[in-house]
Amino acid sequence: MKKILAITTLYICLLFGTCTAHSQLRHDTNRIYIAKIFLGMGIDTTLLSTDKIPPAMNLITMMTDNYRLISDSEIVEATKDMPSPTALEIAQKLNADRVYVIKIEEMMNIIRSEITSIPLNNNENDIISGEGFASLYIMKKEDGTPIYDPTLLTSLQRAFAVCENDSNMFQQFPAPYNVKPVPSMVICGIQFQDDTTLLHYQVFDNPVITSYEFVETIYSAIYTTNDWLIYDIESRDALYGLFHLYLPENTVLPSYNELAALNRFGIQHYITGKIQRYRNGVRITLILNHLNNATSTPIKEISGEVYKNDTPEILNKLKDLAKELILNP
Repeated sequence: MKKILAITTLYICLLFGTCTAHSQLRHDTNRIYIAKIFLGMGIDTTLLSTDKIPPAMNLITMMTDNYRLISDSEIVEATKDMPSPTALEIAQKLNADRVYVIKIEEMMNIIRSEITSIPLNNNENDIISGEGFASLYIMKKEDGTPIYDPTLLTSLQRAFAVCENDSNMFQQFPAPYNVKPVPSMVICGIQFQDDTTLLHYQVFDNPVITSYEFVETIYSAIYTTNDWLIYDIESRDALYGLFHLYLPENTVLPSYNELAALNRFGIQHYITGKIQRYRNGVRITLILNHLNNATSTPIKEISGEVYKNDTPEILNKLKDLAKELILNP
């Protein structure tokens, strides 16, 4: 853990050095004033405060050529003689080009950042919102509490790129800072279709437990992709719980209410599938689905067979299929 944190710190230090020199050469064509920061659903304010957001946004704007975050000192200086100014009055006094409102939410192990941009110049009239997601992946060794900073930065980068309509904004930077906006995905139920007239296969003995293992296997095979944000089971079930959908079954296809919950949270893709007994063995099928207003459309399907009564081999096949479904175009 110390090694990971040291590497992260080194990257940030190197990045600050690079961006400081870079920012001296740019034109401040887009001055950003953060008017309000909200810490919303799921955020533990003992671990993450609003004070974390401006430094992260400052780093993000320093990584670009055309944006600069207006500093606290500038705000204090500009408002010292302004009694009870509104956000708009402050922004105008600071000659800001954009006013940002930022909201941060947490869904178990997923951080969601939303940036709403209000343009102040004459060439832009539309209020634009962008959202970005990222997984919490660094925990303190001593007590397992999450370290928010890297995940917060990634989710804000993605939201910023969406808001400013530039998905390649950070591609020139080293990992893990070369992020881009990515769609979110949930792994839903896997149907078990046994045929008791055929030779017994152990994988069908306890589908409730095995289906959970199937979902975990799919997640472990694809969660490292840079092209998707994959919800783990705990985060998925926490999302369902917001809509009073408790103990979702991993052995059946998602219900209409479950799909509606995913849709309301902005998730437009999910994986489902089935495992079937047939005369020579078992067939595994995985399907990637697109979700729009709780209406599902399959967009990619892949299948494979296993001819041995060997659960580990079946799980390995499942892992290979999941990689082929998601990691291979």
